[in-house]
This record gives sequence, structure tokens and C-alpha cells, in this order.
Amino acid sequence: EKTTAIKLAGGRFGWSKNDVWKASFANVPLPDNKAKAARRSAERFHDKVTATGDANYGLKGLLSDQTSMTSVTPTGLFSTLTAAQMLADMTKLLSTPFNQSEGDFEAGICILPPTQYDLIRTKDVGTENDKSILQRLQELYPMTKFETWSRFKGVTLEAISNKDVAMAYPLNQEVGENLILAPFLMEPPRQDVNGNFNVATYAKTGGVLKRMPTLFAYMSGI
Repeated sequence: EKTTAIKLAGGRFGWSKNDVWKASFANVPLPDNKAKAARRSAERFHDKVTATGDANYGLKGLLSDQTSMTSVTPTGLFSTLTAAQMLADMTKLLSTPFNQSEGDFEAGICILPPTQYDLIRTKDVGTENDKSILQRLQELYPMTKFETWSRFKGVTLEAISNKDVAMAYPLNQEVGENLILAPFLMEPPRQDVNGNFNVATYAKTGGVLKRMPTLFAYMSGI
């Protein structure tokens, strides 16, 4: 079993004693905009670490350690390819986890940058051009979820330099796991010496633990 470091991201928000007094006087709840902002900050923290890791803490993300994953070479930039060529490239990517595992695991998820996702969603393929590339892929791989993520655009990490990346991998803890140990937690409010109320928040993650890294297939330069 592999081990990983843990990163804790802390924050804080609060209300002044005047805020509390005004809310109490008006008989209304305290505004929750600060709490929502703190939660969004925690979500961005998890989002970044899940995608690219955190080198300072030794955390790995989905796009980390390209040398240990399986690279699939595209025919070219998707914007220059025919529908048939894009379908062939995507089929090659999606079949890699199955082939690498000798049939034990299939691709459970496929992630693309927004531009390339829109291309396969809108470009028709087939003799009658009656289905999009995405619809055809969903027929071929009914157990695979197709998603788009902006963090897979313009990636610069290790073996990748400012390239758009697509990735496919099994959704199985035997293969890998996103170790979000605390998505977003809040401590009870505490009053300071000035009468203000402060709420400590934190999020905790161990990054992405790849137990079978060769089943994470990626295609850069699309």
C-alpha cells in the first residue's frame, strides 16, 4: 500500500458584535455570505489539489506523475481532425485501462477540457451523420461518465508543457482514490476579547492516491 502526505487548509470568518446586535434587534439570522465564501475557498482548494496536486506538500493529483501513467498519442489537435479521427483517438484512450488491466477494469470516467468536450458533443459522425461523437462513445462505453474540467486545459506539469489533456481511468478504489479527508468543516463560533465572533474553518486532503498508475491513461496535445 502506498502512503501520502496530508495537507490542511485553514480559514476563518466571523461577525462583529454590531452584526450580532443588529441581527438580534431585527430578529433575523446572521448573513451567511461569509460562510458561503469560506466553503467556495475550500472547494477551490480541493479542486486544485485533485487536478494537479501540491508539490510543496508532496501531494499528487490526477495529472501528476505522467511517467508512471500510460500515455496515448493523439493524431493531432482535435480542432484539425475529422470526426472519424477524433472518434478513433477517443476510442484508443478509453480502451487503454481495459487493455492495461488485461480486462479487469474499464474506464469509469473520461475528462476533457471544455473546448474538446464541446467538439465531441456537437460534431456528428457516422455514415448518416445522425449522432455526435459523444453519443457514439456513450454507445460504445455505456459504463463511462464523460465530464469536462477547465483544469485540463493548458496543463504544464512534468512531461506536459502547456497542452490540453484528456484522461480516462477506472472508478475503483483498487485502482486509485481521491483522499478528501475533510471537505469543509466549521468550528463552533468563539467570542474574542473585543466581543466579535469568529468561526474557524478547515479542509483536509491527501491528494490522489494511484494504486495502479498504469490504468490512468492520458492524451496530451489534443
